[in-house]
Amino acid sequence: MRVIIVGGGTAGSNLAMELRKLDKEIEIIVLEKSNYLEYSHCSLPYVLSREIKSFEDIFLVDEKFYSENRIDFRRNAKVFDIDRKNKKVFYKEKGEEKKLNYDKLVLCTGGSPFVPKIKNLKNVEYFTFGNIDDAKRVNENVEIGKKAIVVGGGQIGVEVAYSLRKRGMEVLIVEAKDRLIPASFDNDTAKILEKYLEDKNIKIRKNSCVEEATDRELKIGKETEKFDLLIISAGFVPNLELAKKAEINYDKGILVDEHMRTSDEDIFACGDCVEVKHFLTDKNTMSQLGSSALREAEVIARNLAGIEDKFVPVLNNSISKIGDLYYGSTGINKEFADKIGLTFVSGKYKTKTKPIGGKEITIKLLCSFDGRILGAQIISYENPAARLDLITNCIKKGINVRDLIHGEYCYNPCVSNAVNELNIVAGICKKKLELKKNYG
Repeated sequence: MRVIIVGGGTAGSNLAMELRKLDKEIEIIVLEKSNYLEYSHCSLPYVLSREIKSFEDIFLVDEKFYSENRIDFRRNAKVFDIDRKNKKVFYKEKGEEKKLNYDKLVLCTGGSPFVPKIKNLKNVEYFTFGNIDDAKRVNENVEIGKKAIVVGGGQIGVEVAYSLRKRGMEVLIVEAKDRLIPASFDNDTAKILEKYLEDKNIKIRKNSCVEEATDRELKIGKETEKFDLLIISAGFVPNLELAKKAEINYDKGILVDEHMRTSDEDIFACGDCVEVKHFLTDKNTMSQLGSSALREAEVIARNLAGIEDKFVPVLNNSISKIGDLYYGSTGINKEFADKIGLTFVSGKYKTKTKPIGGKEITIKLLCSFDGRILGAQIISYENPAARLDLITNCIKKGINVRDLIHGEYCYNPCVSNAVNELNIVAGICKKKLELKKNYG
């Protein structure tokens, strides 16, 4: 059987690797439109900040790895059409049009930076931050003492803004909503992050939209801001051109079933180009995270190898870091809950991570009126990934906030608190639920 994978990024490369582990004989061809092997996209802001020394350090495998595992990885191979009836893909490689037959096809076409409609922007030099080439261009234009404006206060926008400030630039973040990273955080938790950035002399303009761009100047509301470097970081849109051309079902992203199969039974899809189910709503959502791409790829690999597997819906558990501050979230936040009409209570608790040598941590927990845990937000000066992962798995296992209170936690004064902070924040939620029951 021949499997062709369109796209050699996180989703496509890991799919090829997982499939080879499961089946030593299957023919695997990866068609990657860029000149690069797999690298860590999430590392790009940290190369910009020089926390990672070089762009070369973020590549995960070399060509020898693919050849040793008999994975035919073809770079500069851009697929431009699919013939579903005859099961062929058409692509250009070094200017020459070529075609390949497939038995199974997997679309891992990823996403591209979204550029909002801003008057005259096309006539202004600006940069996006979606791939290694983008990051290299930004890196080449960093100048100490010059001013950078980052349009978009999402996760990547914040990481890039901090990196530019660390490199000595004056930085302004412009965000359309009333807080930074609005998809993950509520106002109260976002304020902790915002204060950290402001303490690093990064300026933030919230509730602000860029209306017009001129040479080295942006019109924001009634005011103008000058810049030397302009970066647009307004999220990503799925690359759907191939799916549309092949008449594969899509909405915001390519539509797949629980096996990651598209509307064509011989074509699968995964990564930033697909929609998957959200665990709490059972409705389609985008989950443009490397962790989701890896899980999706593994499900496809198992199904292609003849092992039936289903994708477990997402909670979009994510974490990031700028300087010595970590921030992450899982499940839903207030805006998401309000949008779907879900009533909830929340508890927030600030403490130290341990009695001796502990660092500040703030945890916010959301739960429904019947005590189901819905989401969490954590901001800390110590890595909180284990806590986020624990809460994520509690949600997926249906653990009630009351159960979290009675959980068993380890203790050592140099390692962890005698009364775990998750126990306390769950107790705050429980008290609010009791008040709600008693007083309506």
